[in-house]
Amino acid sequence: EVAYHINNDGEVGVKHSFRKTDDELPEIPRMGMTLIMPREFDQMEWYGRGPHESYQDRNTSAFVDVYAGSVAQQYQPYLRPQENGNKTDVRWMKITNEEGIGLMFRGKELLEVSAHHNLLEDFEAPFDENGRMLNDPDSQRHTVDVKPRDLTAVDIDFKQMGLGGDNSWGATPHDQYRLTDSAYAYQFMIKPLD
Repeated sequence: EVAYHINNDGEVGVKHSFRKTDDELPEIPRMGMTLIMPREFDQMEWYGRGPHESYQDRNTSAFVDVYAGSVAQQYQPYLRPQENGNKTDVRWMKITNEEGIGLMFRGKELLEVSAHHNLLEDFEAPFDENGRMLNDPDSQRHTVDVKPRDLTAVDIDFKQMGLGGDNSWGATPHDQYRLTDSAYAYQFMIKPLD
């Protein structure tokens, strides 16, 4: 469920809640929302961990401060394209154009955020009808396959699972870095900047 409250200053309060209705459903990798903005909104500033990407189980080298850069700079061109550019422990984030016009996102609690000129599915290899990743070498994506789109996708998340991989490849995240609860809820404000 998502509820929006718009005040007379043009601020939008967002309350997002999720509840699993079936215990047989798999755990979720991310609890959050994506907002699509026009491409001209290509500047990002945030008060949280940075300047590089961070995840809840990989963030001790990212210190809390105010950071800024272009949306394009947030992309990490991994050899096998995958989710990237996440920022943890974010108090607020601004997505603006060169003139400073845009939106500010402020969480009621700490957020995880990212912004790209791509949709998340641009980074993932195709899946079959059963939700399994296709392992056919011809279906795998590579860095050169990820083409920027004419948009800015902004992820405003409560949390996403950690990266895992303690064995250097394949190990799942430790339990405290997974989203295994049956219900989640968070709130944030969207404020216009002009």
